Amino acid sequence: MRTSSSGDRAFASATKLTPETASGFVSSCGALAQDAASSVAASTVTKASSGRPVRIKHFIIHSSDIRVIDLLTEALYNISNRYMQDTSRTRFLILGLLAEGPCSGYDIRRITGVRFRFFWSESYGQIYPCLKRLEAAGLIERIGTALRAKVLWGITESGRRELIAWLIVEAQPETARIESILKYYFSWAMPEQAAKRLLESFRDRQALNLSELEAFRRELRSIPDPHGNHDLALDTIELGIATYTAWRDWAMERLTSSSRAKPPDASHTHPVNEGGVES
Repeated sequence: MRTSSSGDRAFASATKLTPETASGFVSSCGALAQDAASSVAASTVTKASSGRPVRIKHFIIHSSDIRVIDLLTEALYNISNRYMQDTSRTRFLILGLLAEGPCSGYDIRRITGVRFRFFWSESYGQIYPCLKRLEAAGLIERIGTALRAKVLWGITESGRRELIAWLIVEAQPETARIESILKYYFSWAMPEQAAKRLLESFRDRQALNLSELEAFRRELRSIPDPHGNHDLALDTIELGIATYTAWRDWAMERLTSSSRAKPPDASHTHPVNEGGVES
């Protein structure tokens, strides 16, 4: 069990919360809360009674309307890059889907596998533990059961605030790990037929992905839109179709090309300039 820290106690003193409530709040908000709690509490206790504005991490609050809990909540939800990097994005996928409507863990996995498959993936092993953590943090709640006794989850007001806070901060840079492309880069070391099969398999997977996304687009256009989000879903599907089309066409062009990469010189090195970029 988590023990109360000095930051928790300082936060509790400044906000007049019980130590247990303060500890739970700090714990649920993550590591950033522990860094901010002591400075927020100290600044508020020493300056609020002076009648002068209080400046804490770019926020200014006057003593006439000071609400420390609101201040700290706002500061914590303005998520820093470090906090984002340390926190699983699975939570935001779940919160976003639950903001659209109640879902079971199975529903979340199914929707992700169909609607988001070309830019996001989650496993049951990621979703179910995250649901429990979100429930413990008060960001989601059990609202009933679905078929086969599956738990149906709903988002709380705290969960909506957490979602909105994540949505308004800058996204992390896009990353990609596509093994087929990495293998193609080193295909000079592969037998020619193996390199050809690699491209053929890659082409065929993109063609299948295209077929599935196009079918989903047709289905989505033909059914009611109770949550009013079909246009956004269709926009992401269009991006997926464009992406899979480009990947398929790239593989087809490589297959029709007669060029073949030559093995590199054994004495080849990867020189870099002072900025760490290959020259």
